[in-house]
Amino acid sequence: MIYYGELGFPHNAKFAVILGRVFKYHPDFEEIIVNLLVKLEDDYELSFCHLKNSCTPYFIIIYAEKVFELNQYFLNRISEHLHRHSWNFTEIEIDRILSRIRLLSYSKYYFEFSQFAEVALDSYPYGG
Repeated sequence: MIYYGELGFPHNAKFAVILGRVFKYHPDFEEIIVNLLVKLEDDYELSFCHLKNSCTPYFIIIYAEKVFELNQYFLNRISEHLHRHSWNFTEIEIDRILSRIRLLSYSKYYFEFSQFAEVALDSYPYGG
């Protein structure tokens, strides 16, 4: 059993899990991830969660590659997507958005997060 606090998640956290491997992510799929992150951020702001600290936090779980550079490359590309769009997020907002992405060990956490996720996505167009 996973104890979310040990992984830095609030006890009431909810998850979307991306089942595909990071090296399979296509720019179109990354755009889907960014749009999902932006939607979560909009919900966060509209609910005044940042003021009342009582909303259900959502995270996107991505199973990390063993090669650290691939994971960092992916996070850099997501950051570039956020900067490129006309949403005009501040750096603080972008950091908060990116903090919703968690890279976890596939071998250690696949079963539990895949089982308890609200949503499971597979990489497009290169499914698992």
